[in-house]
Amino acid sequence: MSTEIFSSLEEDAKQQREIPTDEKLGKLNLVCRKLVEKERQYAEYKTLASKTYEEIKDVKEKEIPDVMASLNISKFVMDDGTEIAIKDELYASIKKEKEKEALLWLDSQGLGDIIKHDITLSFARGEHEEAEKLKGVLKENGQSNYDEKASVHPQTLKATFKDLRNKGEDIPEDLFNWYETHLAKVKLSKGEK
Repeated sequence: MSTEIFSSLEEDAKQQREIPTDEKLGKLNLVCRKLVEKERQYAEYKTLASKTYEEIKDVKEKEIPDVMASLNISKFVMDDGTEIAIKDELYASIKKEKEKEALLWLDSQGLGDIIKHDITLSFARGEHEEAEKLKGVLKENGQSNYDEKASVHPQTLKATFKDLRNKGEDIPEDLFNWYETHLAKVKLSKGEK
C-alpha cells in the first residue's frame, strides 16, 4: 500500500509546474514592459492623430478658404503642381436622440424612399419550417416578433439635404446635425502620392 502512495505522489510531482527561474521571470518582465510601452505609444499616436485631424479640418475649412476668398480665387496651383480648389460642402447626420422623429419628418416630406429598413427575425430551435415560410411573407404567417432598424445612409442624407438647400427649403436643426462649409480640396500633382 505504501508503494501505491509513493507512486501516486511521484506522479503528482511530475505533473507539478516547474518553479520559474529568475531568468524566465526577467524575460516575462521585459516583454510585459514592451507591451505597456507599446500601449502608451499607441495612446499617444491616437491623441496626436486626433489633434492633427482637427488641425487639418481647420486649415481646410477656415484658413485656406478665408485666404482664397480674400484673393477672390477658387482654385490655386502650387509651385509643385498640387491643385487646391474650394468646393461647397455639406455635412449631415441624424441626431441619435431624435432618430425616430427625424425619420418621421423625412417621411412626411415625401422622402421616405431614402430610409433603409433592416428587419431581423428570431425563431426558436425546431421552427426551421416556419422560418422558411416566413422568408416571403412576414405578417401572413402570424409572426410579429421581429426587430426593425430604420436608417438613412450618410451620403444619401447629404445629397438629399443639398437638394433641399438648393430648393431653399428648411431643415429642422432640432432633428439633424448639419452644416455647410467651403472646403479646400487637394489634388496632388502627378509626381505626388
